[in-house]
Amino acid sequence: VMPPQPFPVRVTVVDHPALNAFASPGGRVTVFTGLIAQLESEDELASVLAHELAHVSERHVAQGIERSQYLSVGTLIGMLAGALLGAGGKPESGKALMLGSAAGASSLTFKFSRENERAADQLGFATLVDSGFDPEAMPRAFARMRRLQWLGGGGNIPPYLSTHPGLEERITALEARAREIAVKRQRPLHAAASRFALVQTLVRAEFTPPQSAKAVFRPQEATDPCQAALGLGMASARLHQTAEAEAELSQAMACPQTRPVAAREMGRLLLSLGRVSQAVDFLRTAQQGLPGDVTTGVLLAQAFLDLGDPAQAWTLVQPALERFPHDSDLWQLSGRIEAARGKESAAHLAFARAFAFARRWEKYAWHLQRAKALAQGPAEREAVSRLEAEVEELQQLVRQTG
Repeated sequence: VMPPQPFPVRVTVVDHPALNAFASPGGRVTVFTGLIAQLESEDELASVLAHELAHVSERHVAQGIERSQYLSVGTLIGMLAGALLGAGGKPESGKALMLGSAAGASSLTFKFSRENERAADQLGFATLVDSGFDPEAMPRAFARMRRLQWLGGGGNIPPYLSTHPGLEERITALEARAREIAVKRQRPLHAAASRFALVQTLVRAEFTPPQSAKAVFRPQEATDPCQAALGLGMASARLHQTAEAEAELSQAMACPQTRPVAAREMGRLLLSLGRVSQAVDFLRTAQQGLPGDVTTGVLLAQAFLDLGDPAQAWTLVQPALERFPHDSDLWQLSGRIEAARGKESAAHLAFARAFAFARRWEKYAWHLQRAKALAQGPAEREAVSRLEAEVEELQQLVRQTG
């Protein structure tokens, strides 16, 4: 297992078809949905993450910044501003709440030395084995990613798989180390396979074209009917094929491994159709099986707002705002909830935040002025002043980067 890290490691998933994952400053590891969709097991994904975490542990990223001739302070400021101003995707109805921004992500790929890559291979491999994953997964994952790139279907791949001529030697060395390990796997295979299959289903159903997703899931109906039903139901919902979606999601709810997510997606579908009370029942079921799931909480908040219970909606949306404080869509929802609660200044303040993070400055300014005019008491006036200061700082960052 890796030694204690000097900072917490955070993993962000980006909606992008590239076969990529990389480490960036401050212990952040970014994984692209294209990688999740193309790898064949949790072990392979774990091996790529172990390699990237090794770069973080060994401070290769920090060292790369110190000596880099390509990454200027202005570039870093620009990426920071983009992240803070909500450069990422729109989490419509909570769909993309776990996704980061591909816009800033692609510019944070560093050119590590061959020595860095070998060190990351060694530490990552040791971490993989110590964590109970299949040691053969790392060379297998690297070879798969490289092969998909050669076939033209992989999009961009990490620099450590494309810019270093020693890749084949590194794969061979990793294969040799894997053969030396007597115990190939210590973790329960079935549970891991089911978990990874669910993740792949969600990625394919939500973040690939829905017709393409259905073409992938149809052949799975014979081999994995539960995952196929979930994926087909989600894709049908995106295509507004509501009868098909309801039938497919109902089928997925009959399977223990897909029931909680299928219930959440059924709740989302019914909410979009205006069948709010039914949606709440399904979302409560999802909440039991997915404790702490932010998306379920946001959908329930929308439902209770529609049912005329803004107090309950306000309680439900708070965890999402705490976890994603720069998300424009969440602040739009918060503004609607505050307005329903009769909190006029707070409502305009929430809308101002939403438009600031969407970089719609005229609407931000209008709502800010309304929040200021309607503020009652020192607490509300302080909240307005605090937002003004935050946004002015962000606007300065944007101006510095042109």
